[in-house]
Order: sequence, then C-alpha cells, then structure tokens
Amino acid sequence: MLSRAIPRHEHEIYYNGEKVGTVTSGGFSPSLNENIALGYVTNLSDLKTDTKVQIMIREKLHDAIITKRPFVTKHNHKE
Repeated sequence: MLSRAIPRHEHEIYYNGEKVGTVTSGGFSPSLNENIALGYVTNLSDLKTDTKVQIMIREKLHDAIITKRPFVTKHNHKE
C-alpha cells in the first residue's frame, strides 16, 4: 500500500478505473511496518511487478503497488 489505508478480505482491486480483482487477505505487517495485502487479479499483460493499482477501501480508491512475493527476505542463521 502507498497510503496508510488497510486492505481487507473482499476489497476490490482496480486498474485504470476497471475492477480487475479482489483482495483475499490484508492487514498490517509488523516486519515491514507497512500495510500489505494478497489478492487475485485478472491475467492482463499490463499487470506485473511494480504496476500501480488501486484498492477500494470505504468507497475510496487507495494506491498500491504489485510486489513479488515473499514480502520479507529470509535470513538463514547459522549457530
């Protein structure tokens, strides 16, 4: 998310003013100190990593960026 809005289950995802998907889960990530979401989107060639989309939250569109998973990098700790 590019704003402080928190995406939740069943919020709609928009691209260029057209509904292209739905959030399956979302919330605050303490590890990243940001709001994040997972969702399903239509298979369009324009929708790829780093594409800006909008999520409808409380009847207002909020900007978000499509990001490759995982959101957090793993650190292998050796003891």
